[in-house]
Amino acid sequence: MLSLERFTSAKFLRYLFVGGSSYLLVLMVTFSLHELLFFSEEKSFILALLCAFFLNLITLQFFVFKGNTNILTLGLRFVFFSVFFRLIEFLFFTFLLHINVYYLLATTISMVIGTLTKYFIYKRYLFV
Repeated sequence: MLSLERFTSAKFLRYLFVGGSSYLLVLMVTFSLHELLFFSEEKSFILALLCAFFLNLITLQFFVFKGNTNILTLGLRFVFFSVFFRLIEFLFFTFLLHINVYYLLATTISMVIGTLTKYFIYKRYLFV
């Protein structure tokens, strides 16, 4: 059941902070690789997602969910969930590009939807 308390908890606010930081990282890396180094939008986005993976693993474990799980064990599960979610985000990003959505807007849309979805999945199945 969704409630206002769930969206105003300290854990959720920390998650939004980390998600916002991750989003800014992905946006800056995507932009820099595409505009300055002339990588394709897709390659730029994939490399940016890879950077966000490492940031998220550490910050979610120690700052947001504050779990007691061994970082190596958690890391393996996190890889599985991250690959799944990043694949979905990439496919959605690619779809948006194909319908002529500007690549930075496509980045924003796919990251926001992915971030909100991941919170509930991570909270329930990963960082327990």
